[in-house]
Order: sequence, then C-alpha cells, then structure tokens
Amino acid sequence: FHMQTRPDMLLRYAHYVADVEGSKLGVRPKVSIRAVESLNLRQLQDLIDPSVDLAAEPDTLLAPSWIVPLYPAPSLQMQRRVITNTSNGPAKTP
Repeated sequence: FHMQTRPDMLLRYAHYVADVEGSKLGVRPKVSIRAVESLNLRQLQDLIDPSVDLAAEPDTLLAPSWIVPLYPAPSLQMQRRVITNTSNGPAKTP
C-alpha cells in the first residue's frame, strides 16, 4: 500500500514526526505534506492541502477540511481515446 493515498495514515505520521522532533527541539514543529496523485485519468493534483499544518489537525472521524476535492473526471469520449489508442502511444487531443 502507499501511505500517500491514505490521508488517515498521513495525519498520524505527521503527528508522530511532530512528537519526535518536538521532543528533540523543545518546540512542536509545523508539519505539512505534499501528496500528489492522479485518479481515473484525471490530471495530477494535490490530495492534501500543502498549506495546512497537519500536526495541529485533530484525528477525527469527521470529513477533514485539509483533503482537496478531486478535479472533475474527464469526459467518457476522452477516456475512450486514451484507452483505445494504446498501441501508438498516448492519444492526442484535437
């Protein structure tokens, strides 16, 4: 599995890093994460808002505000072009 695609694990790791480094430094650091992913032929995008200090965010079952909404999915026509044109490389859009 990839931790990058698991926001709950990223949050817990940010808390762990802040605890460990905070005990060494004497002050709790801010922890931000840059997690980029592409899903179902969408463009690459941030999954986590990189400006948020995850060490200060609570671990809760509620929907976190620091998860970035997905970009709209590409049209079905565009998906067919990319999938059916695998022998000659990626499809070119007009």
